[in-house]
Amino acid sequence: MASLQVIDGLHNYELKECSASEATSSVFRAICKRGRMRNRLVVVKKFPIPCKHQNDTSHGVQDVVSAASLHSTLCHPTIVTLLSSFSAPTGFYQVLEFCENGSLSDFLHARDSHTLTDEELRGVARTLVDALVYLKKEHVLHRDIKPSNVFLTGDFRLKLSGFGLAIRLPRSDSTETALCGSPNYVSPEMLLGLPYRFPTDLWSVGGVLLTCLAGQPAFHAPTSGEVFENICCARYMLPDVSYEVQDLIAGMLQKVEIYDAPHLSTPCCLAEPVATYVSRVLPTKYAKQYEDAMQIVDRLNARIPKLIHFADDAKCILMSNGPPGDVEIHVPVEDAQFDEGEAIRLRLQRSRHTLEISRHLRKTGCTRRDGGEWTKKVIPLSHALELPENEDRSLDGLERLAMTRLRDFMRVCDAAEAVLGARGPHTVDKHDGTGRERLERALRHMEGTSNDKDLGERSGARPPSEDRSRASGGSFMVVPPRPRKFSSAVTLR
Repeated sequence: MASLQVIDGLHNYELKECSASEATSSVFRAICKRGRMRNRLVVVKKFPIPCKHQNDTSHGVQDVVSAASLHSTLCHPTIVTLLSSFSAPTGFYQVLEFCENGSLSDFLHARDSHTLTDEELRGVARTLVDALVYLKKEHVLHRDIKPSNVFLTGDFRLKLSGFGLAIRLPRSDSTETALCGSPNYVSPEMLLGLPYRFPTDLWSVGGVLLTCLAGQPAFHAPTSGEVFENICCARYMLPDVSYEVQDLIAGMLQKVEIYDAPHLSTPCCLAEPVATYVSRVLPTKYAKQYEDAMQIVDRLNARIPKLIHFADDAKCILMSNGPPGDVEIHVPVEDAQFDEGEAIRLRLQRSRHTLEISRHLRKTGCTRRDGGEWTKKVIPLSHALELPENEDRSLDGLERLAMTRLRDFMRVCDAAEAVLGARGPHTVDKHDGTGRERLERALRHMEGTSNDKDLGERSGARPPSEDRSRASGGSFMVVPPRPRKFSSAVTLR
């Protein structure tokens, strides 16, 4: 017996007032009359079917149906749920989750300042970034992120909607070139007709955050040409905000400032840049210089410690590049005469999936501290950073000791990067506690592991409160408390 498919229709909904009307659609509040959603408020969005003789320049019905099909496959706490979609003689309809507090645009306009506080902005940024992480996983480009497409639920949780221009890329490295979106939030590469991928949505999120801070649309200007020029040059005005917020906006928009410095030996003023661009669309004469400068910065960061942990038999270092940053393990020589030397050094390059093992071979009869030579071998690792089986079997005792310290310290590195915000919240296991708790557990584990061999020999163990981890090349690492979420009066999450 063939199964019967229940087809939704307009008869299942009691339409109330029209809450919004646009050129291509009308939005109604409605009450569902049947099924599991009975007596619940929903949003019904109507897309009229154009007449055959009408020269319609907007999205065709087929495009609307395709967008609804894509939206229906998305399921995430930061995405407005598409409950149903169907066709009727009067148009194509979408039934969406009802968000009681309207759009972020309406929320901003209802305030006298038209702005959000830094703490509220953090909630907006966190939600939209979570949404982008999910969309990237699904290979979906939104292409129309703006305040009017971000909605607030009854408890002021934010959700992203407006998937009319969204597309699904066939692969994660695929690109698109079509121009679409809203003028104040479109990315520079899209404006210039360059191939774009997921960072184009991140640019739009930066534009939304600018709007929340400045109280007016990002890159606002009297004419569209001036708006596009502001976008391509990353020219915007920020109110008096914290340095953290300034860095967040500049990072999302990839702002590059050009200063006039003819030579390092020539006195010059670097107070004001002579030009400002977006890194992705730098002019040719600056692009090579910028690329070379970034390579130098990456190499420097790969040698600058972010976190240092002193175990009893090893020195463990997390570098400032990344995330994920490189990790070094130094195991000292046992001979007291050369107690500041090194017998073995491991360097794990997590981004390149390689492990470098360096051994110090001392010349016989050498009394100099720097006597001898270093030998090095580089081992390619799997995607999970695991040694090949044949290489693992060939390790000697000292190399195995260093590998044990490396595996233990990797737990500290993961937790520390989560605490410092270098990694997205999606990488933290919800059943594994907060990043701060993970870091404390990992440090306790390393302290216990390094002290187990001394329990039978020493009369007293190190006090549990003694912290031997150091950050920023020497100062004791102090893990800051997690920031407060938002005020109890109005919470944006």
